[in-house]
Amino acid sequence: MKKLILFLFLAGSSLQAQNALYVDISGKWRLSADDQPVFAQPGFDDSTWKVVELPWHAAPPRGVHWLRRTASLPVGTDTGRLALTLGSVGEAYEVYINGAKIGTFGGFSNQEAQVARPRTFDVPAGIVVDVEKVAIAIRIWKLHTLGTGNWIRYKDGPYLLTYAKQFPATFGSLLLRETQWSRSPDIALGALQALLAFILLTVWLTDRQRMQFLWLALFLMVDGWINATKVLFLSPDSFPWSWRLRTIALPSLSSALFAEFNLTEIRRYSKMLHLAIVVVFAAGIASRIGDNAEGFVLSQNTLLSLSLCLIAVSWWRNDRGRSAVTRHSMAALLLAILPISGNRTGLQFGFRTAFRTGEFEINATLLLTFFLALFIVGVLLRELLDDRRERARLATELEAARTIQQLLLPQSDAHSAGWRSEAVYEPALEVGGDFYWSRGAEDGSLTIAVGDVSGKGLRAAMLVSVAIGILRTSRASSPAEVLAILNEGLAGHTGGGFVTCCCARFDADGTVTIASAGHPAPYCDGREVEMGTGLPLGVMQGVEYAEGSVKGRSFTLVSDGVFEAENAQRELFGFDRTRAISGKAAQEIAEAAKAWGQNDDITVVTVRRSG
Repeated sequence: MKKLILFLFLAGSSLQAQNALYVDISGKWRLSADDQPVFAQPGFDDSTWKVVELPWHAAPPRGVHWLRRTASLPVGTDTGRLALTLGSVGEAYEVYINGAKIGTFGGFSNQEAQVARPRTFDVPAGIVVDVEKVAIAIRIWKLHTLGTGNWIRYKDGPYLLTYAKQFPATFGSLLLRETQWSRSPDIALGALQALLAFILLTVWLTDRQRMQFLWLALFLMVDGWINATKVLFLSPDSFPWSWRLRTIALPSLSSALFAEFNLTEIRRYSKMLHLAIVVVFAAGIASRIGDNAEGFVLSQNTLLSLSLCLIAVSWWRNDRGRSAVTRHSMAALLLAILPISGNRTGLQFGFRTAFRTGEFEINATLLLTFFLALFIVGVLLRELLDDRRERARLATELEAARTIQQLLLPQSDAHSAGWRSEAVYEPALEVGGDFYWSRGAEDGSLTIAVGDVSGKGLRAAMLVSVAIGILRTSRASSPAEVLAILNEGLAGHTGGGFVTCCCARFDADGTVTIASAGHPAPYCDGREVEMGTGLPLGVMQGVEYAEGSVKGRSFTLVSDGVFEAENAQRELFGFDRTRAISGKAAQEIAEAAKAWGQNDDITVVTVRRSG
């Protein structure tokens, strides 16, 4: 920067080598927070005003202010060709010399913002009469907070009275271009954030239940856009966005998206901390919209304190420091130091917000944000891979359990003298809690049992295996005995659950003996068999079960998955529909219930008189 100023000044001076003028008007100026036209007049007494230094040691105050000072020109100065060059004093200002306005920069509006930078104004002939006392007044308009405004460093100046053409009028534009080049790393960081966002969106599209991937991706896209475009859109004429869009709408959207990601994570973890962060975040946004910088910084610092508390609680609750704990902790910490907090939060805690390397200036907050985001993305992806590996392992185990269960169930339809059966089993999950069993006897009878274990999944499937094992080793001949033996074997091993079962023996003479342990009654020739239902199996020992006999040619035994099939209108398949189709083949009945809307295991066994 200094090299550029020196080069341009020397280049301009060479044009007027025999008649150069250089008057430095930096240093002490008088500052007032009032706004009165009389402040421009050369005779106004500003001795009671506050003394400030130009170049500014800090950003100019916000709102409308006045700066005043007097300067002396060398005797013999040609006052007809003077020029005034001012460094960055605000987003908009008016310049007066001896009470006459010689130029303006920007507009005094809340909508559009100028990028603060040095400007050169020609001084009309006749304004300066007394070279010993030239009164310079500047009416400044400083917008609330324009992120790119402070890139043109206020300390760099220059503040000069020279001859016209001696100092290039395009100096401010050249300075913008140099600033744009020096801050080009922000474009690279924005592009890297967009790449991370693309990766997260791609992952989210494969697993849309993980909303944290979506929120973090959207945050990175908006934040990266802000960081990149505020460099790309540096314009010699004006900043192309309204300051409300740039300083409130987009940063608030960025912060809100990250907060949603953060709260999505924390909501599962700590409801109280979730509520606290919501309150503090809302207070911070309200402070920013209300232009309360102190309140905004306070809210950011409070979020940082809450984040540190979260880290401590996380490690206390999980001393192994698993990835989920680290993710929550780092995400909350990042929320406290988002770029939306500006440099104030960074300065508040004493770390540098920018550093230079060669020609480039790197925003430390943006760099830290990127690496934290990279860390969080890595943690999320690793957790996703771990979760998918765990799912694959469980799927393998379930597939093994399903294979074992299929091997335990009868592999073909049972037949006996005068009877033919057909069985269909459709589990709702990989493995189910329904079962059926059949056995033919030497006397030509056929015994069939249909059962249903309470619950679903692997646990119910294991209990099915126990029940099938008991049935296979049983030598009982009557349905009541079969249920009693099965009850004794299951009692104390159901884990608080129970098993319903219906057992029927089909004799060669056409008599059918039925016993039930809390299971739905079978159908005989399209009618429900009237019979008592006993206590479900496994609830208590020593239970005796009653039997009943009936004669018919067509019998259907089903599990409650048929009745409880539910369509999109929440309407059950029900008993009436089941009874109406009970005379059909087992496959047709199962398909009808499944098409209606399966939400439980479906088992259908039909037995038909063949003679």
